[in-house]
Amino acid sequence: MKKKEEKGITLIALTITIVVILIITSSIIYGVHKQLSLKYLNQLYTDLENISAKVATYYLEYDELPVYERKYISNRSALENAVLKKNEYFDQVLLTNVNDGDNYYVIDLSKLDNLTLNYGQNYLEWKNATNPNYNEAKYKDLYIINETTHQIYYPRGIMYQNRFYYSKDLDDNVVQKIENISIVDEWGVNINNIEQIQVEDNKVIVNVGITIDLTDEFLERTLEYAWSQYSTVDKKTNINFHKFAINKLENSTKGSVRLASMPIDNTIQTYYLWVKVLNRNAEEKVKIFKINIEE
Repeated sequence: MKKKEEKGITLIALTITIVVILIITSSIIYGVHKQLSLKYLNQLYTDLENISAKVATYYLEYDELPVYERKYISNRSALENAVLKKNEYFDQVLLTNVNDGDNYYVIDLSKLDNLTLNYGQNYLEWKNATNPNYNEAKYKDLYIINETTHQIYYPRGIMYQNRFYYSKDLDDNVVQKIENISIVDEWGVNINNIEQIQVEDNKVIVNVGITIDLTDEFLERTLEYAWSQYSTVDKKTNINFHKFAINKLENSTKGSVRLASMPIDNTIQTYYLWVKVLNRNAEEKVKIFKINIEE
């Protein structure tokens, strides 16, 4: 009888030990998996930051995006529904920038120098394919860019804590569409797709899309812009202008560009974007856009 009791106690102890080991092992596996997921997400964010910087430099130098001519997809809704996986709380998660236009292109990474990436190496597949389909797995392992906002996406996505991530800064509290603006259309300059991006507690960057109709009357290379708290110039105000170049639209006299401000104090609420150009008679033409900053 005594020996049976000892065996019984030993079996119970062994069972408890196994259960404890399984619990500890599961916790370790979960922790490792979580850390790996975070690592993959950080790798994606590093890629996006590096590509964004290179694309901005390329755009300033060549007045065009480093992309293939064939569109990846030409509809924002189709991109979300057909390409980007639906998250568990799809209606509560931004998948694309609220200011995106419809056209998305594959970034030609071969045009960007000194770029080491973790993902997106299938861009050559897109270039060489006869009829590529964006739904195929290999055509999701590349980086695409929106023609209007220059927002960059990774269609395959990285999952972290049961949510897929495709880009950066798509939190609804970070990227806002600004509706309260006043625009006066003069000499073919139009403002569109305005957004503000929160960079600090009380600082925002305002990003503005501009379309300009450059007829023979105006000199393209004389375009300049400035951000100011003031809509008029006097002895107390000094407007510092900066040159910019536009991306000419195909078969059109129009061109487009996105102009970003320096970090702005959002408690000021009203800022002005000045756009200046010279005509053929060397006469200075200035257009001022009022933009209301949202706190």
